[in-house]
Amino acid sequence: MISLKAAIIARGHRLFADSMRAAAAAAQDDPQAQLAAICRGYIAFSRRHRALFQFMFQPHGITPDQIDATALEEVTRESAASYQVLRDACLPFEHPGGDPLASETMVWSLVHGYALLFGDGGAGTPFDKKVPDITTILPRLKLRRG
Repeated sequence: MISLKAAIIARGHRLFADSMRAAAAAAQDDPQAQLAAICRGYIAFSRRHRALFQFMFQPHGITPDQIDATALEEVTRESAASYQVLRDACLPFEHPGGDPLASETMVWSLVHGYALLFGDGGAGTPFDKKVPDITTILPRLKLRRG
């Protein structure tokens, strides 16, 4: 059963990465547009596959030694690939303290929180207004020089 959960999570990450890549492929080829596109792809996935998205990111209490080697390799590869989409979109920008992980963490926290809070379009939120598009709250990061 544990390896089945891992396989479902791995498949989810493959679909998740595909959603972000498809959004990026349809966007203009500049860093700000690419970053906004992968964020839209992230949120689109969370809306289209709500239960899977929540399952992928909930704690399962699974340790690597509980998963068969094939499922472990697959979930490791696919989760790394989905994160790499976000990492690559953040790479062209300046990083606080020179650490790319700072930018990645900021963007990931923002888009993931947005997807969790508003993945259903904002139904059930205390807002009496329309939920803002992710691009209106996504910071305009400065491009790195050179």
